[in-house]
Amino acid sequence: MLTTMSSKGQVVIPKEVRHALRLGPKSRLSVRVENGAIVLQPVEEPEPDPIDALCGMLAGYDLLSDLEEEHRREVERDEQGLLRL
Repeated sequence: MLTTMSSKGQVVIPKEVRHALRLGPKSRLSVRVENGAIVLQPVEEPEPDPIDALCGMLAGYDLLSDLEEEHRREVERDEQGLLRL
């Protein structure tokens, strides 16, 4: 199989090769020179840590105010229930 390098140094990996190696967008490849040849090797990415993935998701939320408001509503419902008796 042949491919051509662009003026920016970019090379298209043929579809058959991408399919055989299950490469898709954002696949990472190790590049090295070995015996005068360019060797591209897929890099296995570790599974992302679920805790790291959640880090910062609630930034900007005022959770304490939300909790206080929920508590105020519960107290009001309780007081209304007592007044009906």
